[in-house]
Amino acid sequence: MLWQVLVGFRVEGCFLRCLQVMYIKDIVYINHPSEGVTSDFRCQQGVKQGCPFNPLLFGLYLDALKRCLDGKECDAPTLTNMHIWLLLFANGLTLMLESEMGLQQQLDTLYQFCVECGLIMNVKKTKVMAFNSIDPCQEFVFEGYGIKRVHTFKYLWILVETTPNLNTTLKHLTTASRRSLFALNHRCVEPQIMNVKPHYDLFNTLVHSTTNYSCEV
Repeated sequence: MLWQVLVGFRVEGCFLRCLQVMYIKDIVYINHPSEGVTSDFRCQQGVKQGCPFNPLLFGLYLDALKRCLDGKECDAPTLTNMHIWLLLFANGLTLMLESEMGLQQQLDTLYQFCVECGLIMNVKKTKVMAFNSIDPCQEFVFEGYGIKRVHTFKYLWILVETTPNLNTTLKHLTTASRRSLFALNHRCVEPQIMNVKPHYDLFNTLVHSTTNYSCEV
């Protein structure tokens, strides 16, 4: 189905064939923490983990989801007179509504979209957060399974809390950045890298990128 979607975007010719070759006889291994590396097996679903094309292919495949949800009336939050009810970043998806009924309706629409497009959503990794609310909310379901409500959630590697407070998030990013800086210094000591430019390039790659992770969101 992915190739049909790409053809719909007029992705054809040599570029499409190159993508298809990447997924022909896709062989993967799993490095289990206690059992070691498994034997190889065919992977015929999803996109390659860590592949640079992963976010692009995933976004193109989900492009129809935005149009599908656009057709539903919902009470989405507004920012500068713009309704924002859907966030798509890399391979993460977030629905934002101001009412319980509206969120459940969008979850139902998402489920129908997944059925029609052959997608499987990991309900165990899916969570619900109610911001600035102390009242217990209704139970939300997806495909008949209840979705757990949490007060903190790691979204795109940053911690999000139900209260409008970014202190925990900033502490988390600061700790991660310091670890990256320590790793950078440690790696430069052994090969005795003394030139400033390699230090600068490695700092931008390892530390600066960590500090600014998900700043777009």
